[in-house]
Amino acid sequence: MAAQDTSPVIEPQRLPRLGEGSNQTDRFSAALDPLFARLDDRDIYDYLRFVFRLSEHIRYYGISDVTHTYESDSSADIAISGHVQNWQPFFSNGLIALAVVAREPIQTSLHDLTLGFSRLQYRSDALELLTLMDDLYGRLATWEALFPAGDAFRKVLAQVRLDRAFIALGEQTQKLRDQVDAEPGRNPEITQYRESFLAITGEMSRFYDGVVRTANESLAVRVEQHDHEPHIGLLLSFLELFEQQRDHLNQLGDRHLQFYFRDVLSMQPRGYQADTAYLTVELAKNTHIHQLDAGTEIKAGKDAHGSERVFTLAEDFVANRAKVAQVRSVFQSQNRVYAAADSRSLDGFSEPMPEQSPTWKPFRNQQFPLARQGVATSSPLLRLGSGERTVRLRFVLDVSFSDDVVVFGQDFAVSYSSPKGWAVANEVAAHIDGNIVELVIRLDMQADAVVDYSPELHVEADARFDDLFYRSDETAYPVIRCAWVTNSPTRHRAASALQKAGVVDWSIHVEVDNVQGLIVANDTGVLKPLKPFLPLGPVPRLGSQLYIGHPEVFAKTLDSVSLSWAWVDAPTNLNTHYRAYQLSRTGVNFTFEVAALTHQGWQPSANVFTFDSGNLFVNQFSVQQSDHYQGPFNDLLNHTPDDLTLPTFNDVSPTLPGGFLRFKLTGPSFGFGHSAYAALHQRAVINATKPVEPSDAEINALRAPYTPLWESLQLNYRASLHWLAEDINADRTGDRTSDRDGDRGSHQSSMRRHSVVDRDKSLMRLAALSAFGFRWQEPGQDPFFVLLSEPASLYLGIEDLLENQSVSLLFQFAEGTADPFISGKPDIHWEYLMPAAIDDSQKHGPADYAQWQPIDGVDIVLDTTEQFLQTGIVRLRISSVPTNGEYATDMPADLLWLRLTANNDPRLFNDLISVTAQATQARFENRNNSLEHLLTPLPSGTLTKLKQRNSRIKAIEQPLETQGGQGVEDSRHYYQRVSERLRHKDRAIQAWDYERLVLEQFPEVFKAHCLNHAGKAVRAAGDGIQQYNETRPGFVTLVVVPTLKNTHPKFRSTPAVKQATLRRIEAYLRQKTSPWVTLEVRNPSYEQVIVTGAVQFYDRITERAFYLEKLRAELDDFLTPWATDMARLSLGGRMYKSVILNFIEERDYVDYLKDFDVTINVNGQERRFEEELRTSSSLSLLVSSHQHRLSLC
Repeated sequence: MAAQDTSPVIEPQRLPRLGEGSNQTDRFSAALDPLFARLDDRDIYDYLRFVFRLSEHIRYYGISDVTHTYESDSSADIAISGHVQNWQPFFSNGLIALAVVAREPIQTSLHDLTLGFSRLQYRSDALELLTLMDDLYGRLATWEALFPAGDAFRKVLAQVRLDRAFIALGEQTQKLRDQVDAEPGRNPEITQYRESFLAITGEMSRFYDGVVRTANESLAVRVEQHDHEPHIGLLLSFLELFEQQRDHLNQLGDRHLQFYFRDVLSMQPRGYQADTAYLTVELAKNTHIHQLDAGTEIKAGKDAHGSERVFTLAEDFVANRAKVAQVRSVFQSQNRVYAAADSRSLDGFSEPMPEQSPTWKPFRNQQFPLARQGVATSSPLLRLGSGERTVRLRFVLDVSFSDDVVVFGQDFAVSYSSPKGWAVANEVAAHIDGNIVELVIRLDMQADAVVDYSPELHVEADARFDDLFYRSDETAYPVIRCAWVTNSPTRHRAASALQKAGVVDWSIHVEVDNVQGLIVANDTGVLKPLKPFLPLGPVPRLGSQLYIGHPEVFAKTLDSVSLSWAWVDAPTNLNTHYRAYQLSRTGVNFTFEVAALTHQGWQPSANVFTFDSGNLFVNQFSVQQSDHYQGPFNDLLNHTPDDLTLPTFNDVSPTLPGGFLRFKLTGPSFGFGHSAYAALHQRAVINATKPVEPSDAEINALRAPYTPLWESLQLNYRASLHWLAEDINADRTGDRTSDRDGDRGSHQSSMRRHSVVDRDKSLMRLAALSAFGFRWQEPGQDPFFVLLSEPASLYLGIEDLLENQSVSLLFQFAEGTADPFISGKPDIHWEYLMPAAIDDSQKHGPADYAQWQPIDGVDIVLDTTEQFLQTGIVRLRISSVPTNGEYATDMPADLLWLRLTANNDPRLFNDLISVTAQATQARFENRNNSLEHLLTPLPSGTLTKLKQRNSRIKAIEQPLETQGGQGVEDSRHYYQRVSERLRHKDRAIQAWDYERLVLEQFPEVFKAHCLNHAGKAVRAAGDGIQQYNETRPGFVTLVVVPTLKNTHPKFRSTPAVKQATLRRIEAYLRQKTSPWVTLEVRNPSYEQVIVTGAVQFYDRITERAFYLEKLRAELDDFLTPWATDMARLSLGGRMYKSVILNFIEERDYVDYLKDFDVTINVNGQERRFEEELRTSSSLSLLVSSHQHRLSLC
């Protein structure tokens, strides 16, 4: 929301302007129209009425009247006065009568009558006007008499004459006549009847308008009928022929203008301008290069006369097999770096563009994903399906940092491969401490699992991401990506240091608590650990076995594992519970043999698991605590699969290569006493029932054997992999060892054998991410981090281009999509990727990667895009291209990569539609063809065949419609152009001259407004800020507005001429004006009108939200009327708050409006006015803000 400025409005001095500028619709003067003053402006209907009136004055001579032809002329006068027959009966039919009604000057009479009543003052005037009104009232009857009986239109007139409303008009007229006559006095004032008379006249006009309109419609139909009487048919034929003579007579004005302009002034109409077509050439299968000579003919269909239309190549063109294989882009915006692996897609990767809008932005698109900057790792150790998971990535660098600790975790975005695609880790910690960099990623129970990477599922990376993490045997491992997401100061400080540091050693540590999906079984079968279960079965005995397995956990090299369970109804002390069993003086110890399942079968561990009967049960058999077992598995370390991968399983099986721990009860010999309990209980009963000295002490001391029952089971484990680089020096090794010993997840690492270290290397992959690929990280050789530093750039991957060949690229732009309010001259810097002829095993650092080399002006053979501003061809000469085996850094290999860097604001450039190789241009060659296609361009796909077949050419394509063609100048534009030329004399002196020169030279401009002695000046405050000033002699500002048809929809509310056109206009005018004039050509400043208020709708309105949006839309149309009628566009205009309020209240769904206010947003500051809203300068234009603060009451 813009800030509100409540201070008084202080404007720069403004001078009154005499004109509103010029626009294209105002240029043509009506006086230049050859038919403006026609010598004869009558049509065939006028002639028919004239014939009817003339026939009344021509005497008809019959056979008996033949002698009268020799009498004096006075006899004809006597015959007329004596009602002797005339020629009128010959023309008394429906057709002629319709012409009389249609061409009757009834509106002239009505206008005179209305004018007279509006000036009515005395009774004498009224009586004269009433006489005229009576004549008009009776005109219908007169017309009706002209039509023969039974004529359809006669019935129409009769219906109107007998209409009650029409009769009432006569009655009202007579009533007013009587009232006027009753006024006392000889000639009194009767102005009080003026409105009544005018109302009657208005109603009468409505009736006659309908009659005349119906007569014209009926006349047009009857004239085209073929049932006319012979003499009427001859008359119509004569009149049709006579119209040709009339038209010829009316051309006198046109011939006069042509004589003066062409013969006297020698200013000839402009001839036609041939159009051109962009073509792309595809060579035949076995052809690698071929030249098409200038003048090569291409068929373009046939013209309106059936003649063949031909285009010819404008220059020699050498075609090759190069084509654009990939298009990528990188740009920075608002402290973020974005990258697109496929700029021609909607999401920057693979989603196709919509058919109705296939354009894409060459340098900017915030819908693209953030550029990948950071590190990524892949390892089977990262298969983490469930539980509370912690992943620690620890890197030992070859340098230490002076800062105590640099924390930058908030600058990292960590994502990992999950079953749903890429999932985001919300809890990330990262810091630098000395020479140690540690990234800690925590996933809670609700977080998605970490699963193996799948190119079909994880598609947010670029197309080569699978190459990064697939092994040679195409087995995928899980992936964790750690990428920078912000440009904060901590990121810059950390990234700058990391970019210079080398990786000496690195390791992966995982810590998982409460693993889900454990597979638990005993001798009776598979158990359900989510409910209370019997781990050793209902009758535990010596040798009873418990199996605990998981395909993820026991496939890994574990540093430690812990099992926790909760007992149900367990005795508080085993020694006390089993004392009556009299088994041992030292107490009862339950021991288990622990074994791990491997591909060689069950391998027992040297460690024996023992329940401490005297301490363990007493202290930890409570609701809050549970028993646990934690033991090292160093002796089972080598029994895990080499790739840390196990097949899925649901039950224990000796055929599995691993995945289970087995707990086998090995002591005491009676197990949990179930087998001994029966004999002991029998003996106790006998002793208690002896007839002599019975004793129940034994039976009271005997307890039933405890059957182990677990309410829950939890497994936690720790695992790690270590790179342990071999080529580091001693002091670095010491740093690395001390660091690793301090890590709580890897305290057993020093016990590993060297073979295990070698295996770890094969299971660990580390890469530094860049925008489009990666760089393999080899500890001891490469930098830790690749920092992306390019500005807005477009990357083109060209394939099949050979050395010392050229590539001709056609860039098709969507005109009008660039932001016209971004000033500046475009600056495009071309580069290509110079290959480095070394392989991966030979590279040692960034200098060994391929480098970007500039393409200078000599190698840019052709550029018709005007620095990437318009559709055109760019032809480049490339001296070196990649071949197989050459290392192509982080861009895909075997392609020639071109980089176009925009050193301006990316919004300065239009959107692209396509980039196509092998492009050339052909021009229309006129061979006595008709030129209608110059007015309507030939559609794409018209030019597809060579006139002379060439076996080396497979196809010719025309991707765009023809352009640049202009037909021969028509007479209207010719007269307009020459007339203006005679006034401004091809010089820009007056404001009119500037405007008309621009409108003629640049037809895409609709309006031009020249403001003399107006320009920018430094403010009087002395702060160096320039402000628009309208009192600067020697300064001229020309404001131009484009036609809406040349304006992209997103700029329709603020149309603006593109910057390239502004520069061309200024360069053109500088040739026409004085060198002492300081000229500026610019777009208008748009100042947004914001309406605020609370609206109350009528009670009948139920869809209040819909009507609120409707009010917003109608208000936008009202405040911006020129959006539909450009002629209403006015610079430096003004509005009134009361008019806006009245418009809102006139809506038929609005009851009232509260808290109404209107402000104008000028450069982010809202200005308030009392009543009159006015722009801040003469070059400003008021528009609707489209963000009105309208709410519901």
